[in-house]
Amino acid sequence: MRLGLLLAAMVGALVAVPASGESVARSLVVRSPDGHNAISLTLDKDGRPTYSISRNGDEVIAPSPVVLSLDSGPLGDGSSFGSVDRRSVNDSWRPVVGKASLVQDHFEEAVVHLVDAQQRRLDLVLRAYDDGVALRMIVPVQPKTDGAVIAGEETGFHFPRNYDCWGFNPGRFGTSTKASSTRSKPVTSATIISTTCRCCARQGRRRSSSPSPTCSTIRRPI
Repeated sequence: MRLGLLLAAMVGALVAVPASGESVARSLVVRSPDGHNAISLTLDKDGRPTYSISRNGDEVIAPSPVVLSLDSGPLGDGSSFGSVDRRSVNDSWRPVVGKASLVQDHFEEAVVHLVDAQQRRLDLVLRAYDDGVALRMIVPVQPKTDGAVIAGEETGFHFPRNYDCWGFNPGRFGTSTKASSTRSKPVTSATIISTTCRCCARQGRRRSSSPSPTCSTIRRPI
């Protein structure tokens, strides 16, 4: 499964205790304030960054690639660790709308400065909260990536084993959000592709609610 991992920006003032310039070998771990959640970053044998996530010592996300592709090729191949900046934040902020009037912003963070084989810099921000973890990629302003175009983002989620999947099954497009979930068998590498076509009426497919005669066709690889 591939998914872009752009995570929430910080809101409000932060109370931080940085540990700038920390040096690391080929891996490091960031743990949540309560110690239950952990996100790890490792360089594989080819120097490519991979991350993993655990909860109470049990692996939730197996080592998965962190890949940002530029028009000149993937960023981060043959990387080495530079310095690491750590900080602890324990703050709160008030949302404009939402279920809670006050949101607790409490986490541990490490910013890892990587340099790849082409001497391009890539910063990876790892955060661990008591209720989750976060991963963010930052490309610092630098001459070697000046004018570069982001061609794709292929960060992955690799599960440690096959799990049953419960998929939301509304039955039809014009239904409410209340519906049952359908259990499917474990799938290791299958992806679901969504395409748009204009052949709904000819092929008997159900049209979407959009004004134009288009439909969403879901194809499952064999």
